[in-house]
Amino acid sequence: MMPSKPQFVGGRETVKLSEIAKIKAGNVAPKKDAFTEDGIPFVRAGSLTNLLAGGSLADLEKIDCGTAKKLRLTLFPAGTVVFAKSGMSCMTGNVYVLPEPCYVVSHLACVIPNGNYASYLKHYFRFNRPNRLIENPSFPSIKLSKIQGIELRLPSPEEVVKQVQAIERIESQIEQAKALFTYLDSLVKSRFVEMFGRLDANPKEFNVVSFSDLGSWTSGGTPSRKNPDYFEGDIDWYSAGELDSLYLKNSKEKITALAIEESSAKLFAAGSLLVGMYDTAALKLGIATKQCSSNQACANLEPNEAVNLVWLYFAIVQLKPILLSERSGCRQKNLSLRKIKSFELPLPPLPLQQEFADFVAQVDKSRFLHQASAKVRGNKLQSSFISDIGSTFSRRLSLQEGLTLG
Repeated sequence: MMPSKPQFVGGRETVKLSEIAKIKAGNVAPKKDAFTEDGIPFVRAGSLTNLLAGGSLADLEKIDCGTAKKLRLTLFPAGTVVFAKSGMSCMTGNVYVLPEPCYVVSHLACVIPNGNYASYLKHYFRFNRPNRLIENPSFPSIKLSKIQGIELRLPSPEEVVKQVQAIERIESQIEQAKALFTYLDSLVKSRFVEMFGRLDANPKEFNVVSFSDLGSWTSGGTPSRKNPDYFEGDIDWYSAGELDSLYLKNSKEKITALAIEESSAKLFAAGSLLVGMYDTAALKLGIATKQCSSNQACANLEPNEAVNLVWLYFAIVQLKPILLSERSGCRQKNLSLRKIKSFELPLPPLPLQQEFADFVAQVDKSRFLHQASAKVRGNKLQSSFISDIGSTFSRRLSLQEGLTLG
């Protein structure tokens, strides 16, 4: 029997989750020969990541009703909120709402909402991740009793509907914005090919030069961590893993002028190109917008007048699969500064490079305007609706892919 709906007399009602939902564990997984080609999907803990990424329930293992009855499996209704309650999967905090009735593995907790609370609880658990209930990360698990005892300050059912509709409307706009940004990225890459072709084939027959001809190359260095006076300064100090955008953002760590003076760290000029050299960060890139430094895993190019760095950034992105084949090493495949300087590429005339860079700037302007618009929508949602749902919602709701609520 489902829990009774809480009574609201104005304002909010503080309730336990067990008062608005039934909380159960899933089923013990059947043996492999119990599954059939047709039937009802069986959701495992490992299925959630793929399902949340847009995967289909139709691709999961299935069980027919006769076998399920024989094994006494519980069929969970559409709208059930599921998340891992045991095993390493519960560290992810993944939360999924069943769009149709499914059988569910015992490693998953199943929250069956009462009435119209399914969508509300989906968002609640997205922004109050269930993995916060884990007591020992070394042996991760969440007790059903802890889930049942979660306290929520719940608005009236009518207000719940209003708030959920607002969230989902804004999130739909966010997804549209993300799709637009993906399109803009593809537009830049298409324009590059249109203007310059595939550089590895050099169909435009541009002059071929080496990377060493593009300017002055140096590598970074790491100050001794034994000296605290070298760190927590105001100079950005990048690791190769942070080189993930056309223009570099603030670094995670910063160093002092003293570190530049007394250690192997070097100061790179604004308008330099930083290039990762080691392992999975090899050929990650970014243009510095202000003076900065880096560790020894990064190479730095201070360009000469023959090259536009925006053009070079996209040239290296296009050539990256070919250039990465030049890495060497056993356990870890790396590039060296010497190897990078020896790379060759066709170099178009500077006016053509500049024309492409101007196109990128226009695309970036369009991206910025849409980001600003999305930020305004997010702030409106936060001030008008999210504050009514609770402080955790307002803290954690964010526009993905670089769009934030401010």
